Amino acid sequence: FCVHVCPNLSDDAENVVTGDYCIVQDLNMKSVDVISNVIAQSVAIDSYNQTVEQLLSNFATINGIVNRTGNLTNVERDQLFRTVA
Repeated sequence: FCVHVCPNLSDDAENVVTGDYCIVQDLNMKSVDVISNVIAQSVAIDSYNQTVEQLLSNFATINGIVNRTGNLTNVERDQLFRTVA
């Protein structure tokens, strides 16, 4: 992540924030606080996204087994309960 400091940015211009960089007029504690919070939230969202993808994959596997066989083995039932919990 890159932080560009542009002192000649006009006072009424909005700061720019993207997934790769941000542009601020000056780097003060408020700017650092906002930037660090945005990055922390982005990392948290990525972590939750990975968890959701894994859960969806588990449900898809279990759903496929139920569609094929019509029931679950004890091991598959335990996996379902662990996924739901």
